[in-house]
Amino acid sequence: MRSKSLLFNLLLAIVITLQSSCAVKALNRKTYSITHEQISGFYIASDGSSVAITGKEYHYLFPLDTHLKQALTWSERSRIQASFTAFNLLPDAKVEGWYTLKVSAASLDEEAKAQLLGMGFRLDDGVFTLYKHLAGSYYQPKSDGESHAAAFSKQYDVTLKKDASLPAVVKIPLTPFAYAADGVMVAGAIVFFTLYCTAEEVVGNNCLKLLRF
Repeated sequence: MRSKSLLFNLLLAIVITLQSSCAVKALNRKTYSITHEQISGFYIASDGSSVAITGKEYHYLFPLDTHLKQALTWSERSRIQASFTAFNLLPDAKVEGWYTLKVSAASLDEEAKAQLLGMGFRLDDGVFTLYKHLAGSYYQPKSDGESHAAAFSKQYDVTLKKDASLPAVVKIPLTPFAYAADGVMVAGAIVFFTLYCTAEEVVGNNCLKLLRF
């Protein structure tokens, strides 16, 4: 009888443990509200500190890391193909996601291949790939009818994910970006140029070399 009692208690303990584990997993399983965004502008700060992405729903500001900065100033940069994962909208108007840059190895000379490897790209199945994290802030565009020329050669569709447990109404700061008459974007004292326009390629506010992907 005692052995049966011990066995019963053991089975009961196992059941309680499993139920507790399932309950914890259920509490930790987040649900997300999903919306969609179209981004058409990608700008780099003249001081090389950050990258701004403009979309129909929001504007996004991310620090510019070394590898991305090297890619943007690469002499063969017109070969780059870009894509983005979902952007996760976080509390306090923070946002994070990932980007992927790809370059086909076909027709690249050995010097260009070495440059890509030095930028952090990895070669796999004939394609150089750079997969990096983005973490920054997002802003509500101003409702003043602002317009600007797209910096991308096409619009990119991006999924926006937001934790459904967060308050439905979240105060999002207005964008710090404004546009000059010629389409150049500014934020405070910093000028942002279209994607492939570096400081060396600018005369006044005009970019001499607009290569886009």
